[in-house]
Amino acid sequence: ICDRYAEQYPQIRVIHKENGGLASARNVGMAAAEGKYLFFLDSDDWLDPCSIEKRVMFLEGHPEFDFVRSSGDFYDFDTGERIGTVNYYGDASRVDIFLDLIQETTYCACGCYMIKTEAFRNIYPNLTIYETNIGQNWQILIPIAGKYKCGFIDEELYHIAVRKNSHSRHKRTLEELVERYLELKKTLEIGIKL
Repeated sequence: ICDRYAEQYPQIRVIHKENGGLASARNVGMAAAEGKYLFFLDSDDWLDPCSIEKRVMFLEGHPEFDFVRSSGDFYDFDTGERIGTVNYYGDASRVDIFLDLIQETTYCACGCYMIKTEAFRNIYPNLTIYETNIGQNWQILIPIAGKYKCGFIDEELYHIAVRKNSHSRHKRTLEELVERYLELKKTLEIGIKL
């Protein structure tokens, strides 16, 4: 399907690679990126038709920000029904969100964020993140938020699929939560050294 779109639209570039996980896919995509902005979309999520345009217009019109986020919502993958918003706590209009991300008092859905490539390259000169099975969003957003201000578009421009037994949504045991916490800590420590 992607190849057919690329045949029709020369601005679309399709990269084929063996499944190596989300971080591996993002690394390959970032290495091939040539644009002024970085944006990450998960495979079963979808965008408002004007999502990219609104983010670019915001960043072009507000040079004091190096990344911007919108609100977003969750939808049931099986029924298509909207089941909630990502912005369910905190003040999403705050520009300094570093502590909010670390303390998990704001949302970390990468598809809600667009980052200037130059800002990302200042953090990760090789446009490469640590390849792990969890914490890619944190690894990308926390260092950016530690150095730059984040703008906000108060619209649900990103729509996140919720599957009953997905990797990020299943109920975890206490042991699984501790293991996840330790892996997230390791991811941040290694990511900062890259």
